[in-house]
Amino acid sequence: MNLKKLDMEKFIFTNGSAEHAKNILTHLGVYDLFGRDKVF
Repeated sequence: MNLKKLDMEKFIFTNGSAEHAKNILTHLGVYDLFGRDKVF
């Protein structure tokens, strides 16, 4: 499934830090789909 094709808001819920989530999402190439205000 392609995340870009999902026509809805996307959120990340993690027990890690927002910075760690940003690093992982950036590495995966999908951080731009979420952004900092969508990481909890």
